Amino acid sequence: MALLLLALCETTDYGEAVDYVRLIVRMGNPVRVREDYSVLVAGKEIRYGLRRVLPASYGRVEVKGVYDNTRPMAYREETTDGSTVIFMGDRCLFPGKHRITLEYEVYPRSDTLWLGVLNGDFPLPVDYVEVVVVPDTSEFPVVIPPKGFREEKVQGFYVVRITGDGPFPPGERVNVGILLPSADRYARPHLLALLVAFLLVLHVLSAGLRRA
Repeated sequence: MALLLLALCETTDYGEAVDYVRLIVRMGNPVRVREDYSVLVAGKEIRYGLRRVLPASYGRVEVKGVYDNTRPMAYREETTDGSTVIFMGDRCLFPGKHRITLEYEVYPRSDTLWLGVLNGDFPLPVDYVEVVVVPDTSEFPVVIPPKGFREEKVQGFYVVRITGDGPFPPGERVNVGILLPSADRYARPHLLALLVAFLLVLHVLSAGLRRA
């Protein structure tokens, strides 16, 4: 078995790279997030997979799946200081190109979700970063891009696309903010709606008393 693992973990002569990190964020309650990583593995810096930290500030996180080139990939979760740490892969990755996908849902704690797109988790520079925010209404979502990133609003789809060219060195942090106007709407009834319901109940009761 040990010899087999050594064979699987063999290194190659070409360099390793993280070509891009892409997040697709679908608004709603919960917020659904898909993260794609295009990685060239040579068995040096990247051998067993990737590590991803989702901060406690996200709110409650539920991991839905991890995939390697569309095939289910083994993963494990840990909780550290309230943050969710995801280890994508627990065995040697074959040298070559991998597209690792992480899917999860977020139940935000506030009306602004700050996504840690890069948290300094990668041992190699990242060449390109993209965040696509897909709304749940026919309005453009409000997105707060990092300094130096480009923002594009896709007409007809109400999608906001944030892009940035690297290389972003190891340890670099990139945060993208998304305003969640629907958070309160989903989490609890609006105060105005409660007031209208209260007035409606009073009206029904008063009408009943007059008839009596």
